[in-house]
Amino acid sequence: MFFLLRNSIRYPLATFIFIIQRLLLKFKSRQAISGRSFYPRSIKKLIHFYNQEGLSQNKYWVLNGELVDIYREEKEFENCDGDPDYEMRTAPHRWYFLSSETINSKKKINLMLDWIQTYSLDFNKPDDNRPIERWQSYTVSERMSLTVLFLMRHRIVPQAQIISALDEFSRYLLDHLEYRGRYTGNHILNNARALYLYAQAFANSSLAVIARLIVMKEFERHIGSDNILREGSTHYHILVLKWFVEMQEMASHVNDATFINFLNDAIHKMTCGADRFLIKYQEKWHIPLIGDISPDETPQKTLENLQSVFQDKKFCPHQQSEEWHRLEYFNQTVVLRLAKNGIPKFNGHHHHDHMSFTLFDKGLPVLVDLGRYTYNSQDCLSPFGKSAQAHNTVIINGESLIEKAWFSYPRAWIDKSFKWQSYTDDGLTFLMTPKGSSAGVRNLKYNRVLKMREHDFTVEDSFCYQGNDVSVDLLWHFDSEVTVRPQGEGRYELVRHDKVFAEWLVYSPSKKMEVTLYEAHESGLGWQVLSYGKKVKATSFVQRFHIQSSTKIKNIIRWV
Repeated sequence: MFFLLRNSIRYPLATFIFIIQRLLLKFKSRQAISGRSFYPRSIKKLIHFYNQEGLSQNKYWVLNGELVDIYREEKEFENCDGDPDYEMRTAPHRWYFLSSETINSKKKINLMLDWIQTYSLDFNKPDDNRPIERWQSYTVSERMSLTVLFLMRHRIVPQAQIISALDEFSRYLLDHLEYRGRYTGNHILNNARALYLYAQAFANSSLAVIARLIVMKEFERHIGSDNILREGSTHYHILVLKWFVEMQEMASHVNDATFINFLNDAIHKMTCGADRFLIKYQEKWHIPLIGDISPDETPQKTLENLQSVFQDKKFCPHQQSEEWHRLEYFNQTVVLRLAKNGIPKFNGHHHHDHMSFTLFDKGLPVLVDLGRYTYNSQDCLSPFGKSAQAHNTVIINGESLIEKAWFSYPRAWIDKSFKWQSYTDDGLTFLMTPKGSSAGVRNLKYNRVLKMREHDFTVEDSFCYQGNDVSVDLLWHFDSEVTVRPQGEGRYELVRHDKVFAEWLVYSPSKKMEVTLYEAHESGLGWQVLSYGKKVKATSFVQRFHIQSSTKIKNIIRWV
């Protein structure tokens, strides 16, 4: 009786507290908060010393270059303040036009000067009264970094208005670093990147010390022992890697020898971490899009900027990872993320992708994550993209293996940590078994086995159960270039560019299995997200059946 009473209070209370914490965090991360309550003590001391002494606060651009004579045209800067998506509203204020290959240098300088003139009143407002879209710390960081990189690479000396604006951006950012205690995410590394690039461009040695210290400390926190960003996203991992490459470029430019050594080591580690999901096709590197896709730039552009880094990578020693797994056999590659403890309790870009996987054949994607369309919660495709339904996994009684209110359950209930792989003479076998309950159904034991053989790939889903009727959905999501053609009961052809490359065979003891193919469906099924805010028509394949006893379902892809 006591335990029933305790649990009836404990779980709803835990849910309520968690939701309040997340709402407060969301509010804080979108506001320009003054104060440094979450700043580490060492950073506070350095900033205090920096502000008191004002050492080396040079206001002159020290990098080589020339002042560009520009013709001030009519106002060119256009904002997106009316866009319902926060990321789309902020994009123009992050000055992403500076990385565009279709805009010439003079027009880029014009756009910067137009922005500064248009929003000049912001500079005289108290920090807390500045509009979020223009002064959120991440947005300020992007403005600073892209400006310095553009000017350095094109050997341009900035106009006085741009120098003055950069000085204000750096002061503001130093007072609004995105420290959030245990919820601190990758944004703090972006803040430090901006401060470092700015500090070296203006020979501000004191600010460079602060930036270097933040990078070194936060690298240890955010890059795990497997050398992969802890936030559950392949795109965000390579995006953060690109930030480090940009800081390395500046460090080499100004001969910052000590920091160069640290950055070289960090880049090597993160490149080796990326080895777990990098896929090579036609001499170029690609990645499966697991987890969120950043709105900063497309995954394709990030990869283009890093091709030389991946091509030149040194030998990477094999390292065990408790989260990321790569399976290879003949021409097949499987990449999956199997988190040890379900959903982590810190900020990240992970999805409810437990027991899901992505499959490649000869470097081309076959089974994929559908992806999260935007971060706009009002868009139905945004929450769908994070849900289990958008992944190649199982749904039991309408619930994912990790329950929606996972944070309110005891750890033993939601622990999904057990996995095992073995190599055999004729292939590779990988077994995944979640501990605790399976989607809240007691006495139901579930495991998934991936078998890779020379001529086929098999997924065996086994359910050990005796009890009331349970509904099960198995979900499969194909790459947008793959067409699924039904050929009869339990048999399908997989086609790419009008050529059959595989046959899909389904073996089920359940005669009442319902099979539905979705293309461009309003629910989100049948849509694949290739970059933030961009989706294309794809095919989703849902197998639905009911179990009352032990059942095993086999799905076999036989390569042609």
